[in-house]
Amino acid sequence: MIYDPALLEVRFVRRYQRFFAEFVTIDGQQRIAHCANTGRMTGLLEVGARAWIRVQPPGRKLGYAWELVETSTGMACVNTARANGLVADAEPLSWWGPVTGVRREPRVGAHRFDLAYRTGSGRDALIEVKTVTWAVDGIGYFPDAPSARATAHIRLLTELASRGQPVGVLFVAMHTGISTIRPAAMIDPAFTDALRQAAAVGVQIGARRVAVTPSALILDAALPVELTAPG
Repeated sequence: MIYDPALLEVRFVRRYQRFFAEFVTIDGQQRIAHCANTGRMTGLLEVGARAWIRVQPPGRKLGYAWELVETSTGMACVNTARANGLVADAEPLSWWGPVTGVRREPRVGAHRFDLAYRTGSGRDALIEVKTVTWAVDGIGYFPDAPSARATAHIRLLTELASRGQPVGVLFVAMHTGISTIRPAAMIDPAFTDALRQAAAVGVQIGARRVAVTPSALILDAALPVELTAPG
C-alpha cells in the first residue's frame, strides 16, 4: 500500500480522549488528528517522537488521521485498520491449500470475522487478523491490555474448528522492531490460554511482518509465533 498523497511529518505531543492525538508540524503549527487505535498503544506515545499523519477526505470531523510513529526500536503503523487491507490484497494464505477469492467481514451468526477465503471443498476459511505494535527486545506481544473481546474471538474460532470449520488467526506485526510474536501472558492470561487451546484443536496460527516506511506499507515475510514461551 502506497501513501498517496504523501504523509505529513510531525512531532507527537499527546493522545487524549482515546480518538484524538495532538502534534506539531516542523514549523511549529498545531495539528489534531484522528487516532484509529483504541488500545493502550504501549511504547508508541513518546512525547516528541517523529510521526506521520495523512489528510482526511472532506466531510470528516478532523482534517487529519494518524498513521505512523517512530519509536526507539523501530517504525510502527498505529492505524489498526491497515492490517486487514494488507492481508486481503496479498497472495492468499496457504494454510488450506488452493483457495479462491477473499471476502471482508464475513458474518457467522452474530459475529463478523475479518476475512474469508473459499477453499477447494467449497467451505469458507475464516480468519481473524490481530495487529501487533507492542515491541520489547524484538518480541511483539499481543494484547497490550486485557481484552475480553479478543479472547471471545479465539474461543469462537476454537468452537468452529472443533466442528471441522477451517479457521485461523493471523498476527500482523506493524512494527519494524518485531521479529517474533508471543501472546502476552503477563497482561492477559485468559487470551493466552484461549490461544493455546485453539492451536490444540486445529486453529491455524501464524504471523507476518510489515515493512513500514513513510511512503508505503508492504506485507512481508512470515514470523514465528511462540505459544509456549513465558510471557
